[in-house]
Amino acid sequence: MRKAATTSYVPPTASTTTTSEPVPPSTSPSFINSVTNFIRNLHKAKGLREPRKYEDYNREAKDLFVTDAGEGFTVQLNKIIGQTAQHEFGLSHSVFVGGSGMRPPDYTTTVSFANKTTNLLSQIQLPHYIHFFMLKRKFLNEKLTTEVNYANANNNLIAKADYSDKDYVIDAQYDLEKGKIQISYMQSVLPFLQLGCSGFYRTSDRVSGLSTCMRYQPTKEAVVTAEAKVSGPLSQANTYNLKASYYQQVGVDTFLCTEATYDVSERTLNFIYGFQQMFQQAKFRVTASQDFNIKASFDIMPTMSTNINTSIDANPAKSEYKFGVAIQIN
Repeated sequence: MRKAATTSYVPPTASTTTTSEPVPPSTSPSFINSVTNFIRNLHKAKGLREPRKYEDYNREAKDLFVTDAGEGFTVQLNKIIGQTAQHEFGLSHSVFVGGSGMRPPDYTTTVSFANKTTNLLSQIQLPHYIHFFMLKRKFLNEKLTTEVNYANANNNLIAKADYSDKDYVIDAQYDLEKGKIQISYMQSVLPFLQLGCSGFYRTSDRVSGLSTCMRYQPTKEAVVTAEAKVSGPLSQANTYNLKASYYQQVGVDTFLCTEATYDVSERTLNFIYGFQQMFQQAKFRVTASQDFNIKASFDIMPTMSTNINTSIDANPAKSEYKFGVAIQIN
């Protein structure tokens, strides 16, 4: 009689078990997490330069271009009437003669006070009796700066405030006459790169605007800046503007600058060229635009306390010429 076949029980092993396990979700970081980590690492980075305020992102170009070509004759006398290690009192007198049309001379007197955290200035101009007042004060270990300006000519009040840290600057401004509110932000992204954005709104004509800028400084001798801006009334078409500048120190005392502005709405492109030459006791600047408008300024210091400025503004296309001389004695 045949025996029935018997099978022995074999316990399952790791090699024979085929149970399926759930697949873990992907651990790749999202875009938001990547941006958050990048911003967090910015504060830990070393070598970042303290950025400038948004309005000063292209300060080199503004200082080189001649925009203050005067007209007439001005004499200014500055005097320190009291000075200690903690504070300083100053008094200034200025007389201006000339200008367009027949007008009496303008006389301006200024009283100023300054210490480590406070700047105070009061200025009166005659015969029109224009009073200008300025108070500037620093708080929070000089990280927060506030400024208030008042002029009785148009009863205008301007309030400013900016907060700066190692790698960013936030500033705000309010203009009472125009009803303008503006807020700006600048951030050092790399030791040679700064990015910023700014926005404003005017209640007087309901005009708003947004802008963004870039400041690239690979070396101490070269600065490249760019800005894109859009502005306009809320109920009308906006205007778009692009601006770029290049500043270069070509010698020990020689500087060049070029600025281009493009109006996207009107499709117009304008160029400005600037040149500056420094001497031992003098400085010469000249600015020319593509429509042959030439402005030049020459400063000379015959003594350590005297500065003489001669400026000219020439527009041959319109046959307009302005000439000015200013003497400043400290």
